[in-house]
Amino acid sequence: DQQRALGEKIAELRVQASVIERAPFGITYADLAMPDQPMIYANQAFVDLTGYPADEAVGRNCRYLQGPDTDSASVALIREAIRNRQAAEVELLNYRKDGTPFWNRLQIFPVFGQDGTLLHYVGTQTDVTRLKEAEAERQRLAGELLEIQRLESLGVTIAGLAHDLNTPIGVAITAASQLSDTVKTATQRLAQNDMESAQVAALVDDCALATRLIGNNLAKAAKLVLSFKETTADATRTEWRRIDLRHFLDTLLVSVSPIMNRARCDVRVTCREGLSLVTEPGSLAQALSNLLINATIHAFDGQEDRRIAIDVQEG
Repeated sequence: DQQRALGEKIAELRVQASVIERAPFGITYADLAMPDQPMIYANQAFVDLTGYPADEAVGRNCRYLQGPDTDSASVALIREAIRNRQAAEVELLNYRKDGTPFWNRLQIFPVFGQDGTLLHYVGTQTDVTRLKEAEAERQRLAGELLEIQRLESLGVTIAGLAHDLNTPIGVAITAASQLSDTVKTATQRLAQNDMESAQVAALVDDCALATRLIGNNLAKAAKLVLSFKETTADATRTEWRRIDLRHFLDTLLVSVSPIMNRARCDVRVTCREGLSLVTEPGSLAQALSNLLINATIHAFDGQEDRRIAIDVQEG
């Protein structure tokens, strides 16, 4: 019976050893009781992954896979886990025998004996280089998409700004032309002594009205340009600074007002005067602009009452 049980146990161990040896990911054992905690086993997948034959891998600490660009913080995390006899998982830039780098998802965990003695540390290694490259590509494309959206938003804003500038500038040009004609006519008639006092008074009133129209409409145009200038200047800066939140929101709304007006959206802001905020204004302006523009595109299909409320609460 003992012999049969021993045979069955040996057969079971052979199956387990075969499974470990043929596993599709690297498996290593390290002996923490030996000097420098060397690996005492490496399966075939580890050999294939690293290019180091088993006889070159076994007997050495696995740090030989590290290189100049291996993250020291991740290495420190592994050491801390081993020191505390805990499991850990990290992604490390490792190097094959031929020097080519690869991203290694390393998982380590301790194996204890029945008496609580730490026997070995088991490590599993999986090549996640393609996953890391795919993630980097995804982030690159996401950045490009964000830039495209920013440029599209800027283009729409510029087009709307140009449209809104046409009205005050057009009124100012018309008033200036009328003022020029009036002054020319008055000059001619005064030279001919052909004006009565009532006509002079009416002429002065016309000139004053034209002057007010020119001044008011040029002020509107200047306000639009200034708001757009402040908003675009914030968009190109990345530093954090303290801003007057109400002024910031008012300026932002003026810069996107052409889009809001064309979409027939009424935007109202509730924000206490004098409230300040430390932030990165460019990112905040971009986020709020995107929210407002997306709302005009998606939030009001088939609706006549189009209202957007920005309510600032102090936390």
